[in-house]
Amino acid sequence: GPLRQPDLIFDHLQHGPSRCQQAQGRQTVLPEYRWYLLRTAGQRAVVGGGGVQNVQPRDIVLPQQLRVPLKRIGSLVLAFSQEDMDQVRRLYDNGVKNGVEGLEIVDARRLHELEPNVSKNAVAALWAPTGGIVCPFNMTIALAENANANGVDFRFNTKVTGFTRGEEGDFRTRYVVNAAGVYADVLHNMVSSRKLHITPRRGDYCLLDRQVGGFVSHTVFQLPGKLGKGVLVSPTVHGNIIVGPTAIDIEDRDGTNTTA
Repeated sequence: GPLRQPDLIFDHLQHGPSRCQQAQGRQTVLPEYRWYLLRTAGQRAVVGGGGVQNVQPRDIVLPQQLRVPLKRIGSLVLAFSQEDMDQVRRLYDNGVKNGVEGLEIVDARRLHELEPNVSKNAVAALWAPTGGIVCPFNMTIALAENANANGVDFRFNTKVTGFTRGEEGDFRTRYVVNAAGVYADVLHNMVSSRKLHITPRRGDYCLLDRQVGGFVSHTVFQLPGKLGKGVLVSPTVHGNIIVGPTAIDIEDRDGTNTTA
């Protein structure tokens, strides 16, 4: 049966016609991102009606519970210099504090045993064996189905045009979760005097033929920088290799077209 949370009731307002509209065929990678952002004692604070609650990593919904195929292939973050090693050690320390299991800094010899096709200039890597990959479409549909089974009502083609206090309006709620993606600033600016602006950015991925499906066997990252996690090379659950993304600032918030 579905995973249950009976005490919550949601309306999900969707601007477009489908929950998978933004899952543009890209690979969904589930590495241990807990090495990336440090949280106290491996926990996230969630504010709700009962105050602040601590959410442990074990409480995160796993794809297996939603019957979505998951491949635990592990992930590697590459270092090419001593300066890179300093950042790798910081990521390692974050991961340990966040409770990532099996996290390890491997030297060049061990790295090239794991991934023989990685550049010989790589001197070390952060190895997270619990990282995994899923299909973005299956995962999105499974999450939506589970949400619906828990009482979420999806309202497609329903654009939020404003907020008001009191009895007026089409929907009444105690809380609003702003998960509008590149439109998040638009919703934010409807209610806040501290205005924000999001510059849409499109990324292109290259999906390679299955003939090169064995080129890497893990998700391989470059070191994350101030603009994001950078380019990755990874197997997919369907046996391809995916490479990307690029990063292109665009004007059209709905611009999901590719350059090819």
